[in-house]
Amino acid sequence: ASMLDEGYFQRTTARLQEALSNFGPSVKELMAVQSAVQSLMTGWSTFAHARYAQQIGEILDVEQLASESLEAMIRGWQFNANEGL
Repeated sequence: ASMLDEGYFQRTTARLQEALSNFGPSVKELMAVQSAVQSLMTGWSTFAHARYAQQIGEILDVEQLASESLEAMIRGWQFNANEGL
């Protein structure tokens, strides 16, 4: 199936929601967290694999900065069962 296929999207989303349902916060909140992490890492990956990756690598440690920004994002979230994210 094509990755752009609606059925593929529905199955993938259902699998992700099932996996996330085992944690304390709501699936909706965790889907937002997962999407934010995925977006952040996709952005850093774009830098790491761009045509100009070598030039960026001379200025920035992309791998270290990706890790540090992910850690900062995680520290910024606090789950509270009564208040959500």
